[in-house]
Amino acid sequence: MSFVRLNKIWHTTGFRVAVTFLLIFIFSVLLLFGYIYWKTTHYMIKEVDESLQARAAQIKTIPIEQLESLIEKSVKNDSSLLEPLSLFTDKGQHIAGDLRSLPEKIEFNIPYEFYIRRISNSKRLVLRGILYKIPDSNIIVIVSSNIRGLHEFNELLVGAMLSSLGIILIMGGLGAILIGQSAQRQLDKTTAAIKKIIQGDLKERLPVNNKRNDINLLAQILNQMLDEIERLMQHLKTACDDIAHDLRTPLTRLLAGLERMQRKERTKEEYEQVINQAIEEAQALLYTFKSLLKISEVENSLQRQNFSTVDLNTIVNDVVEFYEPVAEEKEIELTLHKKDKPLIIQGDQYLLFDALSNLLDNALKFTPSHGHVSVTLENTPQKILLKVTDTGIGIPDAERKDVLRRFYRSERSRHTPGNGLGLSMVAAVAHMHNMTLTIEDANPGCCICLTLSY
Repeated sequence: MSFVRLNKIWHTTGFRVAVTFLLIFIFSVLLLFGYIYWKTTHYMIKEVDESLQARAAQIKTIPIEQLESLIEKSVKNDSSLLEPLSLFTDKGQHIAGDLRSLPEKIEFNIPYEFYIRRISNSKRLVLRGILYKIPDSNIIVIVSSNIRGLHEFNELLVGAMLSSLGIILIMGGLGAILIGQSAQRQLDKTTAAIKKIIQGDLKERLPVNNKRNDINLLAQILNQMLDEIERLMQHLKTACDDIAHDLRTPLTRLLAGLERMQRKERTKEEYEQVINQAIEEAQALLYTFKSLLKISEVENSLQRQNFSTVDLNTIVNDVVEFYEPVAEEKEIELTLHKKDKPLIIQGDQYLLFDALSNLLDNALKFTPSHGHVSVTLENTPQKILLKVTDTGIGIPDAERKDVLRRFYRSERSRHTPGNGLGLSMVAAVAHMHNMTLTIEDANPGCCICLTLSY
């Protein structure tokens, strides 16, 4: 593994978190081992001290004239000097036992640790013992235990602890590197995908696996964002294509009329007619652009600041009254089904008026004479339902999503006046007011429903 690769792994969050927990674990193990070492050593020394105090108490009962022979006998029986006894004068002169001298530091009647060499082989002994003076004499008695085994046990315990820490450090380090490698591989894949997206491939998505971690969660959220961006970009492309296609015809007519007027002399009345036609075409184009801007504002919720408490019942009634003359002129029966009780919601009354006007205008536009258009407003404990139903040409199932796009016009309505923005405006207003727009069959005709759930 190269240094560059290790350097990249070190900068991954997974590796750093693993190393942090490894250090915390090692610190915890050190505390645990330290506690075990301290408790074990303390217990063993306590056992030695209790044994020394018991032996010292027993030896104190032995008469001084018998003590020397007892010590010489113990030297013969205890050749390894596991529990050596010795007698010295207070001047340090040896009397009995196999210990060469008094300890360098002399303390009476308390157990402590010291080093003394043997007389027989000059071997240095590690002892823990009690020194006491025989009353009314200058003789010092050393009652001790050889604690070399205890020291060796302590060294073995420390060695085991250090070996264990070394193993933990190696295994933990390898584990941290493996975790870092896994995170780095995922980051490399994610980086490669992001580079493709930056280069313009909006269909590329960040890699996600079955592991539940922060990177996957972030990748899932970013993929959702990319899905929405791709949808918006496709929507923008479609809108631009539709704008270019649908504005080309009126611009062509406008330009053609002006070019015809330019090619030959005309009377004043003819000039006025061509100019009036050009003004009408320009006003139609201006209206189209105003409609596009209004839809854009609604879709971006820029007009939510105009929300207030409105009576949907009153708005529906005003729209129906406004279009009654149009229905009478086309000999279409226009009916309204609602209750007189106010229906209060939060919304923009002007946008709601425009949306319902577009629905009713379309219904009257595509319903033949002697047909029927009905507006229904229902209120239930769960929802508010606003329906506009007609007996017109209807909308095929395959086109029900497309008709909500800007400038889309089906083949059935291609020769009917309009710019294809009405239902786009209705959809934008419905979304702004958290309403659901659905298109259904009326057999014959079409039924468009706006539903506001509580």
